[in-house]
Amino acid sequence: MNKKKLLTGTITAVALSTLLVGGVTVFAANNTDAGASEEVYEECCYEEEIDYGTLNQDEINRLNAIYDRLDAIVDEVYGEDEELTDEEFDARFAKFEEEYNNLDNEAFDLEIKAGWYGDLSKEEINRLYDIYDRMDAIIDEVYGEDEELTDEEFDARFAKYEAEYNQLDEEAIALETRAGFLEE
Repeated sequence: MNKKKLLTGTITAVALSTLLVGGVTVFAANNTDAGASEEVYEECCYEEEIDYGTLNQDEINRLNAIYDRLDAIVDEVYGEDEELTDEEFDARFAKFEEEYNNLDNEAFDLEIKAGWYGDLSKEEINRLYDIYDRMDAIIDEVYGEDEELTDEEFDARFAKYEAEYNQLDEEAIALETRAGFLEE
């Protein structure tokens, strides 16, 4: 699994789900020197409020250390430039990619053990991520190079993907419900 897409600024439903379940709360709770305002801390959970399930203290510490390192990699890749082209991002990220992916996979295993994905198996979670990636790709294909489409233009372009997109959405909702991201 590669969360590189999340770094490029593409916000997907998986990002929202994962961040709401635990990721952003850990980042916010641990990122006190990043200049975040007090309002941010009031709106999120603190580390003590996170349900780590069956993780022992060493695993909790490791997971939080992974999040801190992933956050540091993102900061180093973006530096002062928050908006990068894909080429600029790829060039800067290349030296961190292997480390990032290894840490991301380790965090993923700990998140599963913590119960953050409900009763989904690792394969089902990966399927969910694949669904989100395909849904994002469909939207990218619909927009193409045009960032501003009228509703009519969007509808016309989306029509050829609508059945696939709706099927993917239904499958995602079923998996999200089983994961506990949505109420049944």
